[in-house]
Formats: sequence, structure tokens, C-alpha cells
Amino acid sequence: MIEGLLNIKSPLPIAPLRETVIFPGNIWPIQSARIKSKAAIDASFATDDKLIVFVTQKNKRIDNPGPRDMYSMGTVCSIRRVVKNSEGEYSLSAEGISRVYIKNFTKLEPFLAAEIE
Repeated sequence: MIEGLLNIKSPLPIAPLRETVIFPGNIWPIQSARIKSKAAIDASFATDDKLIVFVTQKNKRIDNPGPRDMYSMGTVCSIRRVVKNSEGEYSLSAEGISRVYIKNFTKLEPFLAAEIE
């Protein structure tokens, strides 16, 4: 687990999750095949801190959720590992660091990003 104070820079990439909530202190396996989510993961993994915010979407049937389709609370996570399979899906391991409030979305394309508090 990440210990001590962490300086979280905002805005951060946002990736919606279906029927999943990640809590701080937990390491969670995640499967991702959506284009925007993979772009957010790629953007996060390319940075030094590898931080991303995972947010639960309100309706699991929505394939391309926007800001109104997600809850306003999420979890900043550190991406530990990403494996890309031959079908284009990502398998990753993410560690929850801190619960955050999504203040406003700053980017909608090619992935979601938001200022957090």
C-alpha cells in the first residue's frame, strides 16, 4: 500500500466501472475493453505517478458513459500493472489510494478527465 502523503495533481483521467467500487487500501483486478477507458488508462500509465480515478457508473447498460452517467465520488488509484491481450482488452491491477469528489470534467475526448477534490 502507498504510505505517507501523496501530492495528487488535478485534473486526472477518469475511467468508469460497471458494478464495481474500489476502496482505498484495496488492490483490485480490472478488465477494460472500452475505447475511452483504455485511452484513460494509457494516459495514466504514461505518467510518473500512474494515477487514475475509477468511478462507478449509475447504469451498467450504458456503453459510453458521460459525466451524468457516473457518481460524483470515486477513488484515486495507482495502476500497478497493465497487460494488453490479443483481443484489445486490458487487464490491470489498481490500488485504491483515496476517495475523491469529482468537481468538474475538463476533458471528454479522447478520454474523460476531471478536476478532483
